Amino acid sequence: MFCRTILAALLLIAAMPAGATGVRLEPASSWQVDNSPELCRLSREYAAGDERVGLRLEQYRPGSKVDGVIITDRVVQAESMSGFRVRLGRTAPFRTPSFPLILPDGRKAMLFSFQLVKPNATSAFTWPSEAALTAIDEIEISAPGMGILVFQTRTFGRAMIEMRHCADELVRGWGFDPVQQSSLSKQAAPTTEPRKWLRPSDFSGLPPAVGQIDSLLVRLNIAATGTVTGCYVARSYSDPAVAARTCPALLKRALFTPALDAGGVPVASYWVSRVSRI
Repeated sequence: MFCRTILAALLLIAAMPAGATGVRLEPASSWQVDNSPELCRLSREYAAGDERVGLRLEQYRPGSKVDGVIITDRVVQAESMSGFRVRLGRTAPFRTPSFPLILPDGRKAMLFSFQLVKPNATSAFTWPSEAALTAIDEIEISAPGMGILVFQTRTFGRAMIEMRHCADELVRGWGFDPVQQSSLSKQAAPTTEPRKWLRPSDFSGLPPAVGQIDSLLVRLNIAATGTVTGCYVARSYSDPAVAARTCPALLKRALFTPALDAGGVPVASYWVSRVSRI
């Protein structure tokens, strides 16, 4: 079964010793910028004693939605769902979907998604104020059996402002006007269920994912008529053969209503989402 959203992961984080209350992780490096034509990424290494944990923050379009990746040996696969929670600064913690990954270099990691502002119908496309970003001086991540990991972020606000500039440049590089796209009165929207665009037959003959969920981030360009004019794999944690078969299937089945500019006129735009193979 396939779907475009992150599915509930069948995982657990390795348990900490009984009675442990968590780990406060201090920066062991500065924020590193690693941008590509499809993705903006900030990476930082953290440490607590001898333990090292990597933290990546990724954006694939302007707005408040961020993907996080924790790189740590604490991640193990399990047979039952674990509640994964995130707290930004002094806000209340919230549950978020998550699932385990094996990075190309063999390291274990966890992928999760969150929004920098309180989620609502439009917040994913809204950029937080500089003051709101600066207030996020730590990111707390917790799951049953793990306790709490607290990443001391401090310069998070400055780093995310750089991320915002990168995200605008992504849109410009795709051939769209960032100002126009940020003021759309309506986003391009699927007219059919995206989870039905990918089918098991599209991946026949490929081995199943081992130890993780196949996950790809894709961008579709949408013409002012609603026609899909291009498909691009922005990021893949999957077998390359899975990525190679995804876009042909999406181009064949994806249908959209076009985006509308601030005046209500149809304009070309894009749609970015995750597709997964279980």
